[in-house]
Amino acid sequence: RNNRMQSNLRTIPIGQVRLNPNNVRQWKATEKAQLELGASIATHGILQPLLVTPIEGEDDAYMVLAGNRRLAAAIALDLQAVPCMVRLDTDRGTGTAMALAENLIRADMSPVDVWKAVLRCNDEGWRPAEIADAIGRSEQRVRQLILMGSMPAPVLDYMGATGDFPNDHQVRVIAQAEAPLVTQHFQELQARQGKGFHNGFPWWQLADKLRIDRIDASKAAFAITDEDRAKLDLRVDLFEAGDHPGFFYNIEGFMARQRD
Repeated sequence: RNNRMQSNLRTIPIGQVRLNPNNVRQWKATEKAQLELGASIATHGILQPLLVTPIEGEDDAYMVLAGNRRLAAAIALDLQAVPCMVRLDTDRGTGTAMALAENLIRADMSPVDVWKAVLRCNDEGWRPAEIADAIGRSEQRVRQLILMGSMPAPVLDYMGATGDFPNDHQVRVIAQAEAPLVTQHFQELQARQGKGFHNGFPWWQLADKLRIDRIDASKAAFAITDEDRAKLDLRVDLFEAGDHPGFFYNIEGFMARQRD
């Protein structure tokens, strides 16, 4: 993929710049944070230009790739124009990756927004290796983020709205489980305890319900063939080291093969 694109800095009338409905930041900033941003812009101006791209089929119209909050604050302050870095020849997938890369620099981006944005890049045709290069992450980490972004909507929506997240071990179990089971057990736990959890959602219970017995492939006393991979249900765990051989999920079959 050719990422060498033309760009230039210019001041654009505010009426020509549109908020992005597909902003990679889906969870809005607090009212306090937005007021503080507005006060800063009123005093110092917009110090970091918005990242925008021309809207196809419209003359002199631009879509924000990064800077929706800055644009909203500028509109509230009734500014006439905003500084913008214009990216040209930007396709949809590239725009998502560029917006994600810029937002990742900022520490306050919700993990859920990161996961969903990486998944969106993948859905828009970017290969994991290309996404990794664009956002400065390893390919394996990108594959992990795609898995996490693929968790069922009720689970992701709860995390994003509450800031209540499972720990790393629980995330890897939930992200690699079958989505219908995740949704089922998540909603059962919500119904049993109500949605107002005093000590946070019982992620450990959800992970425990989804955990599946498996055997580390490194324990195999036999040379693993393609037939073994299929019959013994050998799967790679993307949260293990890159050179890990995976795990067998057909334990009975594995034990029989081990005895041969």
